[in-house]
Amino acid sequence: RRCVLAQDHPDIAASCDQLGSLLQEGGKLEEAAALYGEALDISRRALGEDHPDTASSCNNLAGVLQALGRLGEAEPLLKKSLEVTKRTLGERHPHTATNYNNLGVLYRSRGDVRAARENFEAAYHITVAVLGMEHADTATATCNLAVSMMVGGGY
Repeated sequence: RRCVLAQDHPDIAASCDQLGSLLQEGGKLEEAAALYGEALDISRRALGEDHPDTASSCNNLAGVLQALGRLGEAEPLLKKSLEVTKRTLGERHPHTATNYNNLGVLYRSRGDVRAARENFEAAYHITVAVLGMEHADTATATCNLAVSMMVGGGY
């Protein structure tokens, strides 16, 4: 794609995200982070800060940063992704639920049980309403919420 498209074309960002995902799955986290960062930079230039694809790139980079233990860098990206996703796709959208879930995971990693639970609750309510009880994302949200309630003593 780089040979045919402009360097700031959204398809280049999509390719960087896809390659980053493959590298992340293969355990090459630093390389994945670099590609996700490139995808985010391209998305910001090509699509702007307030585009769902830019939010997705923020989320992808944040995920690998979390895996690397760089929670301080991941948190603002996750918050930005959630903010943009809510504004562009709505509060009741599966991507919004994913963003709440990912923030919950970050807060759980930090030991912030209250913030984790709040985000897991939001993810749960959205997935139940939008995807139904039988969907895999609802099962994930249910499990995360249940664990946060057990840890926090709210079951």
